[in-house]
Amino acid sequence: MYGKGLGDIYSINCKGTENSLEKCDLGESPSCVHEEDVGVICNSPGNITPRLVRGRSWSGLLEVLYDGVWSTVCSRGFGHKEVKIVCNMIRHRFINSPLAVAMSFPFYFRGRDEDSILFSDLDCDGTDTRLAQCKHSGFYNHTCTHDDDVSVNCALDGVYRLAGPRRTRDDMGRLVILVGSLSRRNDWGREEIILPRMWSGVCGNNYSPITTARVICKQLGYPSRNAMLVPGSSFGPMNSFWITEVNCTGDEISMTACVQLITGYSSSCPTQDIGVVCSDSNSGLYILLETFGKDDAYPPFEGSNVSFKCEGTKKIDSAAIYTWTETAGGRPSGANLIFDSLTKENSGRRVKCEAHFYYNGSSHEKLSSEAIKLQVYYKPLIKITSDVNTCQPHATSDTCYITKGHNVTLMCSAVSNPPPVSFEWLNKTMETREKLNIISANASRHEGLYNCTVQTKSDDYDKRLPLSASYVFTIIVQEPPVVLGFTANGEDNTTIIVDENSNVSLSCEAAGRPKPHMVLRSGANSRELNRIAHDDSQLTEKTSNINFFIHKIRCQDSGAYRCEADNSVGHENRTLFILVPCAPRLRDLQGELPPVTIINFKESFTLELIAYPPPEVKQMYYGPVSDTLGGQLKDLLHVTCGAKTFAPSLFTCNITVVNKSDDGVYRIVFENDHGQLPFNFTRKILSKYLTYCPTVAS
Repeated sequence: MYGKGLGDIYSINCKGTENSLEKCDLGESPSCVHEEDVGVICNSPGNITPRLVRGRSWSGLLEVLYDGVWSTVCSRGFGHKEVKIVCNMIRHRFINSPLAVAMSFPFYFRGRDEDSILFSDLDCDGTDTRLAQCKHSGFYNHTCTHDDDVSVNCALDGVYRLAGPRRTRDDMGRLVILVGSLSRRNDWGREEIILPRMWSGVCGNNYSPITTARVICKQLGYPSRNAMLVPGSSFGPMNSFWITEVNCTGDEISMTACVQLITGYSSSCPTQDIGVVCSDSNSGLYILLETFGKDDAYPPFEGSNVSFKCEGTKKIDSAAIYTWTETAGGRPSGANLIFDSLTKENSGRRVKCEAHFYYNGSSHEKLSSEAIKLQVYYKPLIKITSDVNTCQPHATSDTCYITKGHNVTLMCSAVSNPPPVSFEWLNKTMETREKLNIISANASRHEGLYNCTVQTKSDDYDKRLPLSASYVFTIIVQEPPVVLGFTANGEDNTTIIVDENSNVSLSCEAAGRPKPHMVLRSGANSRELNRIAHDDSQLTEKTSNINFFIHKIRCQDSGAYRCEADNSVGHENRTLFILVPCAPRLRDLQGELPPVTIINFKESFTLELIAYPPPEVKQMYYGPVSDTLGGQLKDLLHVTCGAKTFAPSLFTCNITVVNKSDDGVYRIVFENDHGQLPFNFTRKILSKYLTYCPTVAS
């Protein structure tokens, strides 16, 4: 009853003549446990000592010791003042707690048939500190049975709030209380749960509407000056109720202090359960959600069809004309405001109603409600953005393109009601924040499906929450083109030598994301041989091939062949040199060059040859025009030949004739490993054949 000890356990043996426990035999008792600790009640004649049984140390059936006999107490007249005295007398740690209540139904069992009932109609004036000081019906003078035995709970673990699926404001609703699980001990001393922890309505009798409403609103921190009680059933259904007798003076700090007696617990309220509208203004009207389905409540969801109703804080038996001065887009219909299909745009807009009440067909009163901002629940609308233009997923293209090796920051944002509170990225790595950073993008680490899940707040009182939504998109790691191989007749070398008039097959392969476009070019003028283009959306295939066939390749086809690959993120090319050996020959002319007339004393001209390897000038000859060519020239001719960079078989030779008075025939012999090309030309100095004619005057 009084708890159990924590220290050592001793046995005491007294003869009865001692005036102190110290004179008794005292020794350790290892065979005992603290559950066997002894307690003592000192009771003088005329004193009344309480105890609580069949429950816990702070709750149970009330029994009182009077004249050496334990009896029960009748619940008639037993209220909050009497409970406080009982809890004070048993020295409970919740002394003067506003959570102390009396219960009249046999919550902790009834008294036994052989037990007596000491009195009823106990009346304490608030200054009493002991039960013996309070008035009552007289010892054993009552008409009660053990069904009327009172129980006491010195610490009813109760939390109050306003609830109801139809309420549209936090400061109005049905009064509900969450009471911790209540237990009692059966005849074998075992603890059993009687009521689990659950929210229950408060069904009251004998309460003052104004003072009770003010106590409730002040306790919950809402405006209370013009608070009014309304039927709790207005705010929606409830299936568990505490049946109570309530008496509030207006000064209480908790509704529990107003509860004089809990008379029962039921699935329905036989009288009227307590609802309240907290307000400082004298509006007289409030707005409720009128129509709702089995699982619907306020706020309603986007797309739902709902109706709101204008209600009065007082029940007036009269005709009324209702006007909706602010509709938030709804359709007024008398006391109702109808929405056929709610949208996000309705959320946040104001709703307000007015009513003209007529009394007995003559006088009237105009009331108005407080304006409310309509709330509409809708799931998160998610948007994915990033710091690169190629990664902006949207409804028509749920794909994000990232270039290999780049750093990218993805942002998951959302709008919803209630507002979003958590973000979670689900991919190869998990992040629980709005931003996702990708460092040095790589296909093996970062490519694939990404899911950003957004969740709103949860609410212990609204099982529809949290709301969540997910946005799934694909990340593609784009790769600049890479030429994997460029071959001629299957040879992947920088330089390839082939025979003239042979066939040559060119093949080039490149990889990239998107699949790269490809072009084959040849020569110094970048002449296009072949082209292959692809759709930039081709992301599944990474490689591309291009080919070209050269039929009977010629010596002048020698040179640089280039394979080019490009896509939206880069460009690469590779060059292959094909060399076709041949003996020197004139580029545009077969046979000997026509005679060249030299009109100056020093002359140069150009000759274009085809040859590979590069030709060398092996011999040069000179002789008179009418004679056979004589010995080699020494200082009469200068010959220099050079090839183009990308056309190694095309040579331009510059020939300079050094001034000499004699005419003559000149021969130059060009030679490489594959043959010779003799080249002859004639030089004439015209000035030797001109006749001087003096000028004759007329």
